Amino acid sequence: MNFTYMALAIGIVIFLVTCVRFYLLLRKGAYREGGSKDRVRNRFEKSDYMPVVIVASTGLVLLILYAIRTIPSDSIEDLHLIYFPLIISYMMIFVLPEQLVLIYCKLRFKAFNFNSRGYLYDPEGEGHH
Repeated sequence: MNFTYMALAIGIVIFLVTCVRFYLLLRKGAYREGGSKDRVRNRFEKSDYMPVVIVASTGLVLLILYAIRTIPSDSIEDLHLIYFPLIISYMMIFVLPEQLVLIYCKLRFKAFNFNSRGYLYDPEGEGHH
């Protein structure tokens, strides 16, 4: 039970820190058109980052293999059933605040949705964006 409480506490701390970080980025205007997040997103969409992805995924696999070899456990199933779901859930918690704001904006503002032709709705027009 202590492990469960500790895992939940870590998840709550990650969520709170990520919420504060996201709020500060919103206040600074990082998500506006031309802001820092927009520039990063455009750079990833317009460029070929396959070498970076290959290097990062190779490093991740090497880290996982190191953890499997050094963390004492009775079987490999223990690692899969305990550690990897926690890591995945923590990564999901990290992006949760941004996703919640996006859902709110899609429900609240028509301009965050697409029309039947696949274009974003335009506040002044009929979505010929």
